[in-house]
Amino acid sequence: MAHLPKVYDTVVHMLADAAATSPNAIALRNGTIDLTYRDYAASVATLAERLLTLGARGERIALMMGNSIDMAVAMFAIHAAGAQAVPINPLYTAREAQYILDDAAPVATIHDPPVAGMIETLEHTGERITGSGTDFVAQDDTALPTPFPTADELATLQYTGGTTGYPKGVNITHRQMSVNISQREAILPTEPDSESIVCVMPLFHVFAVSMCLHLAVYCRGRLIIMERYHPGLLCETLEREEVSILPAGPTIFTGLLNFEGFAATDLDALKWCYSGSAPLPEETLRRWE
Repeated sequence: MAHLPKVYDTVVHMLADAAATSPNAIALRNGTIDLTYRDYAASVATLAERLLTLGARGERIALMMGNSIDMAVAMFAIHAAGAQAVPINPLYTAREAQYILDDAAPVATIHDPPVAGMIETLEHTGERITGSGTDFVAQDDTALPTPFPTADELATLQYTGGTTGYPKGVNITHRQMSVNISQREAILPTEPDSESIVCVMPLFHVFAVSMCLHLAVYCRGRLIIMERYHPGLLCETLEREEVSILPAGPTIFTGLLNFEGFAATDLDALKWCYSGSAPLPEETLRRWE
């Protein structure tokens, strides 16, 4: 019988296991800033404790953030606090964001500084918490709060893009999320303690959460967070960080293929390329291969 991947009760259990197994390994890298798995878990714990004081357990917390270390910490902290994460595109207009906030009724909204002005004009935001990139990085060894959430509790309220009307909120339990992570692992296995994963896709989107944020913690790999996409910057990152896993959307693969510097990029470390979030044209796949 083939070996089946481990299924964690929740992603909080997964992070706790990674921090206990490989505490000194680099978990997150954004520019010149690194966070080890010990520091990652401590940062998540510190923010989770703050959320608990706001009555987060069993409630919802909205997230309006671009890619950063704070975004990664905040997503896990919401789950560690026993709350349900509500990711919202920080580029949404006030009207688009208000519709989701009205529907989700969060007890708090964690956001980037650039959207602070808009957030102040909105209703039903709950407590407003700002993270400017590394504000949530902890300086001590705070333990993750207990009890951890259970497998059947709600983990995320993910809203659809609204292409067929108003966005629709989809409830995702911790069990669904964890099983999906392990399903991916069964089909596209990773190597523990050795992967370098680049995250250029937006972390408010379910694809990047599953295929970047959660994948990295599952294999105790290094997640290289890019704040924005540019083909030149991505090529430099792929080479410099010896990236082994590239999860991206079809637009990014097409952009790389059309970028003149791509052919000269050293991709010897690259093992897997995952395409998601939109259909991959067959012609793009053929060109990439």
